[in-house]
Amino acid sequence: MSISVILLVAGLIMLALAAAGYRVFQIISLRNTSFQLSISPETLSPQKEYFYAHRNEQLEWLEKWGYKTVYIKNSQKKRLAGYYFEANEPTDKTVLAIHGYRCDGGFEEYMYHIPMFLEKLQMNVLVVDNRAHHHSEGNYIGFGWMDRLDCLQWLDWLIEQYGPQQEIYLQGISMGAAAVLMTAGEQSLPEQVKGVIADCGFSSVSEELRYVMKQVMKLPTFPLLHIASLFNKLFAGFFFSEGDTRAAVQRIRIPVLFIHGDTDTFVPTSMVHQLYQACSAPKELYLVKSAAHADAYLSDTERYYQFVRSLVYGQTANKNLKEV
Repeated sequence: MSISVILLVAGLIMLALAAAGYRVFQIISLRNTSFQLSISPETLSPQKEYFYAHRNEQLEWLEKWGYKTVYIKNSQKKRLAGYYFEANEPTDKTVLAIHGYRCDGGFEEYMYHIPMFLEKLQMNVLVVDNRAHHHSEGNYIGFGWMDRLDCLQWLDWLIEQYGPQQEIYLQGISMGAAAVLMTAGEQSLPEQVKGVIADCGFSSVSEELRYVMKQVMKLPTFPLLHIASLFNKLFAGFFFSEGDTRAAVQRIRIPVLFIHGDTDTFVPTSMVHQLYQACSAPKELYLVKSAAHADAYLSDTERYYQFVRSLVYGQTANKNLKEV
């Protein structure tokens, strides 16, 4: 076989791999794609069945309570949307809530959590739509890494609007949990931020995508994930390897509550143990028995509340109920 033929074949292989890697990048990073990393309706957990069955009445409750739709411009000049709920009594305690991957916005993901914060914990709530989600602008998903920059701007907005006396807590689910942990690891974190609630967050963007490609997409990670990461750097501004949640938690100095379902097969439960071990800040680990991905609150609502209350108000959660 001549050298020219070998080079031609090699070139075609490289071109095919580049095209495949670009397609993977589009599928996992681009805003408008039909690919959804979700389970089928036939395999919904009882908690998710409840979530969807009572969705309309829960949304009606939130509409009746009332909220303000607010906007900021992030560092890339993209308009981001948020929804601000005031507690029924004046308070300086506020939670900034960040949703997960391809969720239909923060309003949707937190519709069951918001009443807990408003009524039981007497906290104001700001839920936001991440970049490239729902009513926020942007073409590429931030995977927590870019979202951390947006979180810092939302914190600045809260402090500017409602004063420096606030006590702010960060809450995140799934990709949102990674986002708030990465935010809390930033040197520029405002002193008003007093704690973090990280519900089913992943240990790093690369590790989660590697897991998803194998388990959900049924694709080889090498070299496709590396090629996709290169395209993500070109178009979205970061390599997947930059989004290292485990490294971020090593820099956190405020209390962290780690929450995870012990039957999570989307963000494996092993990842929360990695994060917990890496975190040197005051911390607590709350594993929810038989809870699938992002099902912790509806699986064990009262204990979830008790652990969050412990973080916010310093009241000891019932240690006999703790699963670690």
